Amino acid sequence: MTADPPSRLAAILEPLRPFAEEIVIAADSRVADETLSAYGSIADTLFSIEYRQLERHLAWLFAQCRGDWIMRLDGDEVPSTAFVRRLPELLASRAVQQFWTPNAWLFPDAGRSLAGTPWSQDFVCRLARNDGTLRVRGLQHLHLEPLAPREYLGEPFYHLDLLTSGAQERRDKVVRYEVARPHVTAAGGGRLNEAFYLPELRDSLELDSVPEEDRARIAQAVGERSPPVSGLATVLARPISLEDMDRMWEGRPVAQDSYRAQIEAHRMPTSLAPATQQHVFVTVCNQGDERWPGGADAHPAIRLSYRWRRPDGSVHTPEGPRSPLSRAVDPGERILTPLHVDAPVECGDYVLEVDLVHEDVRWFDCATRVPVRVEHPDDIPRAGTWLTATERPRWQRWRRVRIPRVIHRVWLGEKPMPPEHERFGRTFAEHHPGWDMRLWTDGDLADLDITPADRRLARSRSELSNLVRYEVLRRHGGVYVDTDVESRRSLAPLLRGIDAFAALELPGRVGTAVLGSVAGHPAFARAASLTRRTLGLGAHSPDANGPYMMSLLLEQEPG
Repeated sequence: MTADPPSRLAAILEPLRPFAEEIVIAADSRVADETLSAYGSIADTLFSIEYRQLERHLAWLFAQCRGDWIMRLDGDEVPSTAFVRRLPELLASRAVQQFWTPNAWLFPDAGRSLAGTPWSQDFVCRLARNDGTLRVRGLQHLHLEPLAPREYLGEPFYHLDLLTSGAQERRDKVVRYEVARPHVTAAGGGRLNEAFYLPELRDSLELDSVPEEDRARIAQAVGERSPPVSGLATVLARPISLEDMDRMWEGRPVAQDSYRAQIEAHRMPTSLAPATQQHVFVTVCNQGDERWPGGADAHPAIRLSYRWRRPDGSVHTPEGPRSPLSRAVDPGERILTPLHVDAPVECGDYVLEVDLVHEDVRWFDCATRVPVRVEHPDDIPRAGTWLTATERPRWQRWRRVRIPRVIHRVWLGEKPMPPEHERFGRTFAEHHPGWDMRLWTDGDLADLDITPADRRLARSRSELSNLVRYEVLRRHGGVYVDTDVESRRSLAPLLRGIDAFAALELPGRVGTAVLGSVAGHPAFARAASLTRRTLGLGAHSPDANGPYMMSLLLEQEPG
């Protein structure tokens, strides 16, 4: 987008021409006919635009580009030779969405650039994939929205503005830019525009030398040895009005006759559980002449929302949370998109009224209405753990103890067991005379078929210890206790008439500090098998094979 001399544009674009499938120039309509004609000999596509502000028109300009990548240049930016050398590698990349390059601001002459703050922090999205992820907010100094994955390069573009504009011209620009977007602070402090455009205000400046290989190209661009543009115009300029460009500007006003849409429910559920949150899907057709943006913070802020009504039409919930459209929707387009819905707390019959809303402006009043029954489902398993204590066997005191009379404990690692834990072990021996006491250590892992690979997968000794306790109970049976568990009295009376046990330590959730079973019990055989497959999984090590996994497993075990 430019009103710069054609000879400068030719010098800037010449090294890029071999890599470009198209060069798109949007010329300020105020340029002379001779300048516009010269642009036509450089460009593949040429527009004559009603120019107001660069950022206001960028979304429209990007929409005119057809290539897989878009490189944006201003008429006062010269690519470095190092960047041009690297360009084939960048265009072949499949690893990133955007490449950001530094601007080297030339000052006080074409052989030097400003190296200090804020100029050294000035990175621009230079090369971006031309896909549905492109977004321009339309605010001064905000160009393409940063998007990951992106890469920052060291190869610069040379910014000519401090050389090609006089001091008074730059002072005027500072005022214009500050008015357009006031109170923006530069890196290092001070007003952004003054900091960048008026380096003369600094007492001292840190400067870098421009590499020799770049100096000739810069000299051409600033007009020191600039050849005239020759050749007849091969492309004629298409005039574009401000109104046409503003259709893609996020700061535009929305005309009243644009609030037209058709909304249809898509396989909407006829019932919802009370107080639940879920997505339902609707088909939305844009019947106006405004482009609706996608995403949660794009503007104009047109979003989906809803009201809950009672069957008599009265309002139960005045408005629900907003749901952004899944992508931008052009006039005439139809998309299927999700709507986040919070179900009412009280059971009963309701009407879900889905509509579009322009935030802080108005509802579209194009709603679709769907009857919905809010009720507790009968055939869906309950969420969360729901274990409860088991009733003791009848006549338990006369039944025999089938679980082997052995206390298993596990201690892994090189550190010695704390004296207090050793004392806890003695309390079990005291209250269980005649029982065997067995301590399992690293030296026993091979006997339990716990391999070096299992040990590498375990993120902690606790994870590995869980596998050991399940394997021990599966193979040998008995009672497992953590080394920090103390015995206050004998477990034997609780074990009469049962084949396996675990202890609830929270409502609905068992612990793994005290467990027991007969040898070969299916619950612990399954726990040992699953633990080998969950070692190292999950966001938190205890969840991999500790109490949460054991609770989930026991929910599925009969009895």
